[in-house]
Amino acid sequence: ARVLRLLAQVPQAELERSLRYGAVSAVNTVVGTVPNVLAVGLAWWGAGAWSLAVRDVLVTGLLLGLSFGVSAYRFRGQWSAPARARLMDFGRPMFVSRGIEILLERLDNVAGGVLFGNQPAGLYHTGRFVAEAGFVATRPVERISLNLYARLQHDAPRLARAWGLTNYFLLRTMLAGAAVLLVFPDVVVALLYGEAWREMAPVLRWLALYAGLFPVFHNAKNLLYGLGEVRAMVRVRDVQRVVFTAGVA
Repeated sequence: ARVLRLLAQVPQAELERSLRYGAVSAVNTVVGTVPNVLAVGLAWWGAGAWSLAVRDVLVTGLLLGLSFGVSAYRFRGQWSAPARARLMDFGRPMFVSRGIEILLERLDNVAGGVLFGNQPAGLYHTGRFVAEAGFVATRPVERISLNLYARLQHDAPRLARAWGLTNYFLLRTMLAGAAVLLVFPDVVVALLYGEAWREMAPVLRWLALYAGLFPVFHNAKNLLYGLGEVRAMVRVRDVQRVVFTAGVA
């Protein structure tokens, strides 16, 4: 499933680069609906956890097939040394930046489990999942903003305008959600998970600020990526890594 997703990124990029977001929405709607319906049917027939594995393969398989079908991209085996050099110059620091980001996300839960045990780690993991729901909801904005920043990187006034408008939307949307987590964590937990999870409420209150700032941080990351300043993002990740390591120690 992961391999198919990697292959699907090429025609997806072609669709987004040409601003064909209607086609992107149609593909994502099908991909996000059909495999889930089939997975529920498989689970009802007794497939168990295999229904989830089949769902993942169906998601990426449909994504690949529909993206290639809708986009104009076709692989022709062409090779360009200058394009390769530009790609690798961008890709090497991107690999480091994403590697550190994924490592910190994984070690976060591991550190919590080692230091405090399974139950606190589970409460934290689930609370963080709830806190990041707003970021998941605004992911389409993130994808559009990256495209926009890359197009306007040599037009400073319009770039500043795009940055300001995106932050205007993100801050007002995310801080409203963060305020709900801060003021009514018990209600949120009871609504989503039931009274058995009431111990998660204090965790949500602490994660409220994270919920508000996380999408804004990703917008800043997109700005750096759109400007081609990937190495600057690596320096940010290095600071995060040092602070995280010191905090765990």
